[in-house]
Amino acid sequence: VNCLPDNLQIEPGQCTHSGAKAAITALEVAVAQMKEGYLDGIITAPFNKRAVNEEMFKYAGHTEYLTAEFGAQEGLMFLCSDNLRIGVATNHTPISKVSETLTVDLIVRKLKVMHESLCRDFNIVAPKIAVLGLNPHAGDKGLLGDEEINIISPAIEQATKEGVMA
Repeated sequence: VNCLPDNLQIEPGQCTHSGAKAAITALEVAVAQMKEGYLDGIITAPFNKRAVNEEMFKYAGHTEYLTAEFGAQEGLMFLCSDNLRIGVATNHTPISKVSETLTVDLIVRKLKVMHESLCRDFNIVAPKIAVLGLNPHAGDKGLLGDEEINIISPAIEQATKEGVMA
C-alpha cells in the first residue's frame, strides 16, 4: 500500500516533523485499508515516540493505537521471528513502573490474548507459552524480589486452569 508520495524527503535516523507526520499517515492509511478488507495484517517498525506525539499522536505506541482503532478489549505487543514470538505484558510501560503495573489479572489477560493469537494467526494447534520472571533468577524464592511468588506464578496457575498452556 503506497501511503505517501514517492518524492517525500525523509532523512533516515533523523527526527523530523515530516518523518513523524509520514509515520502517522502510513499507519492511518494501513489501518483504513485493513478495516476495508484490503489487508490481512499490519507489520510495524519502531517510530520515534516523541516526534509522533508532537504531531498529535496521543498513544504510547502502535499497540495502544491499534487496540483503540479496532475496539479491542486488550492489546498485545508481539515481537516475532521465524520460530519465536514474544508478547510483552506491560506494553509501553517505563521500566521503573513495570513492577507496580503487573497484576495477576493483567498477566492472565495477556496470556489469553497470546494463546488466541498463536492459534488463530500463527496456526499453532496447542501453543506452549513460556512466562519469564521479572527479577534476576526469577526472584530466587523471594530473595531478589517477590513478583514471581505473588503475581507471576499465581497468574500462570490461573491461566493454566483456563486452558492456556503456560
